[in-house]
Amino acid sequence: MKKTKLNCQEAKQIDLVNYLARQGLKPSRISGNIYWYLSPFNAEKSASFKIDRKRNTWYDFTDGNGGTLIDFAIRFHDCTIAEFLNLVSDPATVVPGRTPQERKQIESVPNNPIVVTKVTPLLYDVLVAYVKSRGIPFHLADEYCKQVHFKIGDKPYFAVGFKNNSGGYEVRNALFKGSSSPKDITNIDNGSNTLVVFEGFFDFLTYRAIMDERAAKHNFLILNSTTLLSKAEEIIKSHKHVHCYLDNNKTGRNAAKQIRLWNKSARNFNRLYKNYADLNEMRCAFGNVRRKGNARSL
Repeated sequence: MKKTKLNCQEAKQIDLVNYLARQGLKPSRISGNIYWYLSPFNAEKSASFKIDRKRNTWYDFTDGNGGTLIDFAIRFHDCTIAEFLNLVSDPATVVPGRTPQERKQIESVPNNPIVVTKVTPLLYDVLVAYVKSRGIPFHLADEYCKQVHFKIGDKPYFAVGFKNNSGGYEVRNALFKGSSSPKDITNIDNGSNTLVVFEGFFDFLTYRAIMDERAAKHNFLILNSTTLLSKAEEIIKSHKHVHCYLDNNKTGRNAAKQIRLWNKSARNFNRLYKNYADLNEMRCAFGNVRRKGNARSL
């Protein structure tokens, strides 16, 4: 007999780890309740797709998307919510829920979030070399970034840190990409009526590296994830001119479209790096040569 169709709330309770296992996706590593996978949506060599099993949510650091099982499934299967609910309600494809043993284990394991222990100016040679490998002059990294020491569980780490409006940090080094809480946007107000928008801070630093000093006087908005775009609505609406340098993918283009709905002056400049994932990737491909003439288009 056909099972009663699940509703959205019931579908969200399906265990994400079990669901991905049914799709043939296995974690690359597990840290407490955090399961890391190679992104199902983007080609990569280092796992940056994360499932928080306690919260039963996912986040893909390659493009800044995340959410519940439903958000994952409609993207993974390219289907509507109704089609997915039909799929998981079919007795032939139903995914088992968590067993009592799994629930007990999940509740007993800490999430091991990033805990910042110390913040200093950029000092370590390995971090200086890292920002230079991304095409960023040291003086710019030194102006906008810090050296952030943090722990995940009992293990200490350090990375380049970029502060957000709420005091959390985006942390990056050659082997790691993450965020400390609280997660937020970063708004740099220079008193300009022009706002320049980026998804990540390395794109912002790239812009500062390749543009002239007139561009340095603009206001800047670094989303730190397109999932935080709604936090920036009032900032975007308050400017006379908005220039977008978002990632060259569907997520970036959708974010640019939303920004234009909020501010009709918004222009998308991703054509300047149309053959690259983002502004920093183009910078790395061409080296540290200043690209003349870009400032004239701003």
